[in-house]
Formats: sequence, structure tokens, C-alpha cells
Amino acid sequence: MLERGRRARKSLQLLAATLLLASLSALAQQQGRPATLEPRDFESNEGYYQLAWQAEEPVRLVESPGRDFVDATVLYSGTDTGHVVSGKPDGIWHYRLESADGNRVLSELATITVRHHSLERALLFFALGVVVFVATLGLIFFVRPDRDERA
Repeated sequence: MLERGRRARKSLQLLAATLLLASLSALAQQQGRPATLEPRDFESNEGYYQLAWQAEEPVRLVESPGRDFVDATVLYSGTDTGHVVSGKPDGIWHYRLESADGNRVLSELATITVRHHSLERALLFFALGVVVFVATLGLIFFVRPDRDERA
């Protein structure tokens, strides 16, 4: 009985050591990963979109109309993992993650193309909505059942 207890304790110690080594290995692999910024290449017809990222340290989300980031603007700085961008006019917008102090680029470039719907298309959708609304009102007020189904 005593021998069985020793074997069980030794097995538990071996299992604990294996789990500890696996955890440390996974943590070491994460430390060397570059930050990722998504979506990489995206088109928006509304002028708003969400950028998401994974990073191991606080970051700055930087936006620029040019790929060279000469006229760059910091949109966010901190430890969150995403940011919603809205109200953008038509154009091509470039984003990247930098270290919180701005000394290192942490991610690859993400490019968002904003191309709003045309006025003609918006008016067409509005007109279709009016037709559906009027048809619904007509069904409600002018179509009456001949008999009461509840009786």
C-alpha cells in the first residue's frame, strides 16, 4: 500500500513538471511573436470599420493617408485589442501598430479603402423603402378578411 502511494505521488510530480514546462514553453513562444493587425486589406462602403490586433505590450494605433506615414495620426494608445474608426471620407487609409513610445513598428501595414455608395444608389434604396412602406400600410388598412377566423 505504501509503495502504491509513492508511485501515485511520483506520477503527480511528473505530471506537474510536464505541465509547468509546457506552459513556460508556450509563454516563451508568445514573447517572440510580432503584433498582428486585422483586417489587412478591407473595403468599406459606409466609412466605418473596426481594427483588431494582438500584441504582447501596450501599443499605438497609427493612421496615415500615405504608405510612408509622414502625415501620421495616433488614433489610440494603450492595452486594448481593438478600435472602431468612423466618419472616414472616401480614400485609402493605412494603419500600423507601433510600440507605446513610438520607437518600433510592431505590425505589418493594414490598408482600408473607403468608397461610399453613390447618391443614385442611396436614392434608389430610399425609393424602395418608400414602396415597401406604402405597400405595408395598404395591406394593413385596405385588405380585410371576409370572415373572422377566430369563430
